Amino acid sequence: MRSGVKPGNQVRIRTLTFNRWMGWRSDAIAWFVSIAIALWLPMSVIAVPQPERDEPDLANLSLEDLMNIEITSVSKQPERLSDAAAAIYVITSEDIRRSGVTTLPEALRLAPGMHVARIDSNKWAISARGFNDRFTNKLLVLIDGRTVYTPFFSGVYWDAQDIMLENIDRIEVIRGPGAALWGANAVNGVINIITKDSRDTQGGMVTQLFGMEDQSISQFRYGGAISDNAFYRVYGRFLEHDEFAQYRRDYEAVDDWRSARGGARFDIDASDADSLMFQLELYDESFGSMEIDPILTAPWWRTIYSRDTARGGFLLGRWTHQLGEDSDYTLKLFYDRYDRNMYIYDEARDTVDIDFQHRFPWGDAQEWIWGLGYRFTTDEVVNSPSYRVSTMSSDDHLFSAFLQDKIELVPDRWTLTLGSRFERNDFTGFEVQPSARLMWSPSDEHRVWTSISRAVRTPSRAESSAQVDLETEPPFSANNPLPVPILAYGQGSDAFGSEELLAYELGYRWLPRDEFYFDLALFYHDYTHIRNGELGVVESVNDPLTPHAELPIWIDNNIRGESYGAEAAATWQALDWWTINLTYSALKMNLRVPNAVYQDVSVLEQNSSPRHQASLRNSFTLYDNVDLDLWLRYSGELMGFKIASYLEADARVAWRPTDDLEIAIGGQNLLHANHREFRLYNTYSFGPTSIERQAYVKVTWKF
Repeated sequence: MRSGVKPGNQVRIRTLTFNRWMGWRSDAIAWFVSIAIALWLPMSVIAVPQPERDEPDLANLSLEDLMNIEITSVSKQPERLSDAAAAIYVITSEDIRRSGVTTLPEALRLAPGMHVARIDSNKWAISARGFNDRFTNKLLVLIDGRTVYTPFFSGVYWDAQDIMLENIDRIEVIRGPGAALWGANAVNGVINIITKDSRDTQGGMVTQLFGMEDQSISQFRYGGAISDNAFYRVYGRFLEHDEFAQYRRDYEAVDDWRSARGGARFDIDASDADSLMFQLELYDESFGSMEIDPILTAPWWRTIYSRDTARGGFLLGRWTHQLGEDSDYTLKLFYDRYDRNMYIYDEARDTVDIDFQHRFPWGDAQEWIWGLGYRFTTDEVVNSPSYRVSTMSSDDHLFSAFLQDKIELVPDRWTLTLGSRFERNDFTGFEVQPSARLMWSPSDEHRVWTSISRAVRTPSRAESSAQVDLETEPPFSANNPLPVPILAYGQGSDAFGSEELLAYELGYRWLPRDEFYFDLALFYHDYTHIRNGELGVVESVNDPLTPHAELPIWIDNNIRGESYGAEAAATWQALDWWTINLTYSALKMNLRVPNAVYQDVSVLEQNSSPRHQASLRNSFTLYDNVDLDLWLRYSGELMGFKIASYLEADARVAWRPTDDLEIAIGGQNLLHANHREFRLYNTYSFGPTSIERQAYVKVTWKF
């Protein structure tokens, strides 16, 4: 870890000729791909016979079979998707493959109610039910039960989660609170990414993608057997992503991304009752950032092009002992380390987490599950001129326990689930997060569920101790009557407490036949003690070189309000070879700051997610060895962020000349040469970036 304050980076000057030529070539290739697909589609659909396959796989399962997939994110015990009393959507490995996405964040666009906005080539803002930001602080993300939520900013470094998509078994996306089981920060949702067992990845696989923006993604995987009861896989992923364009500029955003990671997983049946899983992964990446820094001289801001790096890895172990058909206990332990060196700050963090849970039946009508957990995390931070923390190192402890009882009130008709989590953290002390869920099954085709839950979001280290420069107001301007500039800065406070949510939900599922499925979730969220900024008192600074004044904006908990909305998903197997997936979500937020002058934060928070989103996917199996996928995505405007609504289209054609070889051609963001999806206004700012169209070719070989 470096010490001291880093000097400012120099602005990079770039030539335009090559970039303009590359942009013209990219547009031509992308339009060629989209036009070719559009012309091919009607001829192929008319001519194609209904396909027949000898071996069933996940792509050929009926919707009823898919609804019977066992999930664990809602109750931490296996249950059918159709019986889950929560707003949950499962993204399968087949969904990921057919969508043509190349990164994990892009795959989350498949779920209803998720707002996925790309900031630049290596940063995303992802949230459920509002409050979107680069560090969305009300969404908990897990990979194989390992939390990747960073307590420094209360969010996720999505670039560090660039996992191999082919290793994912499914992604269970819960919209709404999951805090009764998963703890603090699972406020507006939980994303649980579950990777495949080593038994299911035997043999070898190599993939190579070449594209206009994803210039190269190279992957390998090999799985084998150590013995009849022990299996393994090793894997690697190497990514090179080109720079996007600056918004309304003729030059690049200098946000290119290089990433390399590799790992191994072992799954062992130690006995008839005991199973073990071990996983190791390491990564190393570098990425560019275009950051906006306030300064005390005209033009009062500067653009910094920095080259940042990040490296890290984890060790994960899990032991499950089967006590009976419906009874077991599980012990999970992981160690995580990362070191991020960036212009704005440096952060190194070590985390150790241990979790135990026990599941058992109680009589014929109850299923109990309880658990204990402990997490220790320690960090080291290096300040920069515009971002400072009061203590360079911090140690934090989290103790937790949870208890849940699932009661079958009327067999096969009424089920009640009661539970709560109890936590002790170093920021706000003791927290209780209860939940009650009721499921009614009037028939095999219908499910109606409702829930009420309390969840909290605990403060981050930055909110309790950081000071960050936000903006410079010039002398004698509209908001500054003084003859010197005013530097506004955000100031963390130990008095900042937990944000609280009381959520009410109502849901309905309908599966009238194997060819159609419909899911609807309605919600009302009541928020209190949400983060806002309180204006302090302007103070003069006696600096002989740059005389100025400073205005602190203190972080506080004065925002309260509510949000409500609906999320719907429908799947229709129109023909044996044609599947339609439609999702829609609506969100309305009303946040306010009682008796406060500074309203900017609440206005931005309630306009950080679109009011309307929709997605339409058409998946065609044209022949036994040819797939065609078309995807339309709509996202409403972000009012106050100056981000317009947009409609985009993705397309993918895949041909399998043999059972072991697939060649896919795809295009993303085909309707526009570039468009914006998000812009940051808090924490620290990045320059506006346009997300560009791309086309790619991907080859997958299994052996």
